[in-house]
Amino acid sequence: MANGRTVEIQPRRNVLRRSCKVRLSEDRVVQIRGSRVKELLLARLTQIQLDATYMRRPTLIIESLEGHRIAVTARPGEAGLDEFHSFCHAFLDRAGRFNPFLKFSLGPPLRTWVGARLALALSVAAFGWMAWTVVAGSGVSTLFVGAAILPTSLIFLAPVLQAARSEDVPLSAFSAALNKRP
Repeated sequence: MANGRTVEIQPRRNVLRRSCKVRLSEDRVVQIRGSRVKELLLARLTQIQLDATYMRRPTLIIESLEGHRIAVTARPGEAGLDEFHSFCHAFLDRAGRFNPFLKFSLGPPLRTWVGARLALALSVAAFGWMAWTVVAGSGVSTLFVGAAILPTSLIFLAPVLQAARSEDVPLSAFSAALNKRP
């Protein structure tokens, strides 16, 4: 029980417990996803036990249904894992009272890292091709080949641009702002 509400854990087997849904008795569902998380257990809304052995930068990402995202990261020297987890407990407990329809995830998405590097590689290749075409004087048709590669890089840039919308907030500052709420 959590504040008089039943919490049901539904781990997804196909992702080796990297994702689970927390269903409250009022039919409210909170999606909790973990990136490179070995184990994620939620006993109640005020207690999270997280084994972050394979996480280099533990991050709590809060995403509203309107698409607004806030990333709270435990930075080196700012907060240890214990303090960070305690903050996550308090946030999930208090945020659930303000807006039970928030989405919570742990860890940065892998597609952002891959997409950034693919987009960079394609852009460099395209501009290099066009520069070589101009210098070598190979003709306008060859120049169009390099120009055609540029839109392809936009496909990989989409998750990067989406991640850029999220705001990386220091843990101490965000915790202070949260505590000011009524």
